[in-house]
Amino acid sequence: MSKSKKTLILYDSVEYFMSYMESQETDVFRIYRKRNFVISLFKRAFLKLNIFCSVWYESWVQNLSSYNTVLVFATRDYTFIRRIKKRYPNIRIIFWYWNPAFRMGVPRNELYSLAEIWSFDPADCVRYALNFNTTFYFRGISLQSEKIKYDAFFLGINKGRREFLEGLKKKLDRWSINTYFYIVPDKKEKEIEEKKPIPYHEYLYLLSQSSCIIDIMPQGQTGLTLRAMESLFFCKKLITNDLSILNQDFYSPHNIFVLEKDNLESIRQFIDEPYKSINPDIVNKYDFNSWLNRFDGNG
Repeated sequence: MSKSKKTLILYDSVEYFMSYMESQETDVFRIYRKRNFVISLFKRAFLKLNIFCSVWYESWVQNLSSYNTVLVFATRDYTFIRRIKKRYPNIRIIFWYWNPAFRMGVPRNELYSLAEIWSFDPADCVRYALNFNTTFYFRGISLQSEKIKYDAFFLGINKGRREFLEGLKKKLDRWSINTYFYIVPDKKEKEIEEKKPIPYHEYLYLLSQSSCIIDIMPQGQTGLTLRAMESLFFCKKLITNDLSILNQDFYSPHNIFVLEKDNLESIRQFIDEPYKSINPDIVNKYDFNSWLNRFDGNG
């Protein structure tokens, strides 16, 4: 990104990542101040009426003149983007989908006139005429050194994958693969044991005790998952149903087991063989700073 002024990143997802995005060239904020439920109801009404708008936003709203670029992680709310564009018409606004568009709200016509729209998902880029950038991770995040307890590990929200995941667990059990599955129910699921999302630092602790990450692509997604990035950066093996990963520059059959391609009879051999190192230049391509530079055609 341009170094003449800072880049502002507006991000309302995994809080653990925010400190790793901060640098001399980037500031990172949540869009809105944290409020309780009742105050949030007032906020929506007041924003619609354009009353006391600055009160609801975090402090970035007071310093917009310090930035030449605002990078917004996808949201269904365009209200603040309109305000930024009206007040600073020459500011560059990048709207970034790091989840499939159908989950975050497909881009409405208005957005194309307000911002550059980018996505990690190749199919969405074609479908909605978006710019492509890879997904990313952070070199600064490391795992604790822990004794391995699990051969393979899955933790995530169902997202329509429960039946497949439970079937996969049964298959792995037949081959005496020691697994840890933690499936958080979708909001609409009933009569399912309640499991709440766990903080990311706890997820990383479980990952440090596992040989392999299980990565099952949600239906409708074609972009690389966060699990694929964790596998690459932590040198953990990956078990996935993503056939497109065969075409990725970091793919190695020594490190990535592709369901529906590779034979489950060889899963124990795959797990027990050592991880094969990947060219550091390839790993660096997916680092957050390289990802950020690609918005300017670099990195």
